[in-house]
Amino acid sequence: MIAFKKKVKWALHLIGPVIFVLVLSKMDLRKISQLLMTVNLKYLMLAILCQIISNLFKVMRWDILLRFYKRYDFYRVLEASLYGSVFAAITPGRIGEAAKVKVIKDSCLSYPKIISTVIIDRMFDVVTVILAGYIGAVFLRKVINVSGLFLGMCALAGVICIVLSIFLIKRISCSIGPENMDKKFA
Repeated sequence: MIAFKKKVKWALHLIGPVIFVLVLSKMDLRKISQLLMTVNLKYLMLAILCQIISNLFKVMRWDILLRFYKRYDFYRVLEASLYGSVFAAITPGRIGEAAKVKVIKDSCLSYPKIISTVIIDRMFDVVTVILAGYIGAVFLRKVINVSGLFLGMCALAGVICIVLSIFLIKRISCSIGPENMDKKFA
């Protein structure tokens, strides 16, 4: 059984590089290098900085969710988030985010508790995207010919996601108990 787990682990670690090589083999590398030479470095550095800041905020958000159960070292949460991001980049719907559960798992917490924090974290992402899309559609509705029905459906989807997020957060806080809430965030 241990040998099988090691084989699966090695196979999972090889998926990323294999997909990367396959994607590179299908690309016109000469054209990509020409495009990279024309990139404004100021904007590229700004984009990289924004991505780093965005990732740090995402790690801090997940760290706050994990505190409902246990306080982890920030670097461990960062490591788990980066691990999950690698797998999320190669899976549809960023399902690979769940891989960070494996890194953060310890004897104190069960998988369902940690997975619940990942699901809530993803719900925050979904709500943010829906909200940004809705605001953009409202401001650009005449430019892009968005119907009122579409805007209503977006608003309904946003409300459903917010309600689900609140429900999941309440479930987590009920499983902890109010007497432990002050200890977790002190």
